[in-house]
Amino acid sequence: MDDFGSNLAGDTTHMEAPVNSTSELRKRRSTRIVQAVPLQVTGVDALGRPFVERTSSLILNCHGCRYQSKHYVLKNMWVKLEIPHADSDQPARTVRGRVAWIQRPRTVRQLFQVALELENPGNVWGIGFPPEDWFGFVEADKPQASESGGQSNSGHSMPSSAPPAAPMAAAEPRPSAQEECHGGV
Repeated sequence: MDDFGSNLAGDTTHMEAPVNSTSELRKRRSTRIVQAVPLQVTGVDALGRPFVERTSSLILNCHGCRYQSKHYVLKNMWVKLEIPHADSDQPARTVRGRVAWIQRPRTVRQLFQVALELENPGNVWGIGFPPEDWFGFVEADKPQASESGGQSNSGHSMPSSAPPAAPMAAAEPRPSAQEECHGGV
């Protein structure tokens, strides 16, 4: 039971004691903002079926975003995001993200909540006046180190044991259980 008399067993959205909220804010790598940015997500679902979906972000920061999806993707799978440029004459920005967290819908009318960690962090979202702790996004004009060595960078899902995911996982500390529950990005 919570303070309001309802049973939240299995509910991942409840808040912990206020003491933890301040320390959790300090653990974020960059400030989160609530902003709807149009996205086109391309990937492979949990059953191995390719998909392309138009959606928009719910929350974002320099290191990733959370969005709603009709498709169930597995944790650690890779998807490709296309983010339209603010200037319609410019091509969309294309980036890859790793599924860091997913929440199943609670009713048939709801969608999956998917949190992504960007492969190359930065203000890919085109936010004009970002928080002070954000940094710019560098467009990839030429192949990066992740494309060298014959590794596939098609934007489709790769098993979590794929070489590009291993260095990322080794370089980043594991998120706390609370971050996992709250879609930490």
